[in-house]
Amino acid sequence: NIRQSIGDNEKIHYFEGTALFEAPDRISVGDEILAGEKVVICTGARTQIPPVNGLSEVPYLTSTTALELQQLPESLVIIGGGIIAVEFAQMFAAFGVQVTILQRSPRIIPNVEPELSAGIHAILERDGVNIITGADIRSVQRDKNGVKVSLTVPDGEKSLTAERLMVATGRAPNTDRLQLAKAGVETDQRGYIKVDHAFRTTVPGIWA
Repeated sequence: NIRQSIGDNEKIHYFEGTALFEAPDRISVGDEILAGEKVVICTGARTQIPPVNGLSEVPYLTSTTALELQQLPESLVIIGGGIIAVEFAQMFAAFGVQVTILQRSPRIIPNVEPELSAGIHAILERDGVNIITGADIRSVQRDKNGVKVSLTVPDGEKSLTAERLMVATGRAPNTDRLQLAKAGVETDQRGYIKVDHAFRTTVPGIWA
């Protein structure tokens, strides 16, 4: 419990709630207005959920909830083929879970060199992971065995089922709810806060 762990430190004042910038040096948390000369933003990121038909109606795991499982599934389909997807695929495969990765691009971890991507692909297949690249997921739905995924691949259409589904299609920064515009803090096109080598934002006195 965060409140308990810092409660004995008289130099720390803990406020729980949604924080919003009202000005570069003022932040509201509920009915409280906090003022300070220096502000550090460290709101982290969340799982980026793709716009897949039926996904909102199907229970799925993320990189957070997958670590909270009390029982291993027999089979798992992972949507996404980046670093996070690959890490979880190898982990679950090592535990004996039948894992399938569905990757939209022609290769997994597309942001690394092709030779490295191919090497990791081979290692995963050696460990028993089924990898489907060029997969365009059309829909997901509940199935008597868990979840059914319908997709289009380069050689046609196919469907597969698994006991559990995991979404690992990247991360989205938790900046869209901070009212950064009121503070003048600039972000890039993906929503990540622009900082320099010292983590200073575009506004003096604010770091991220």
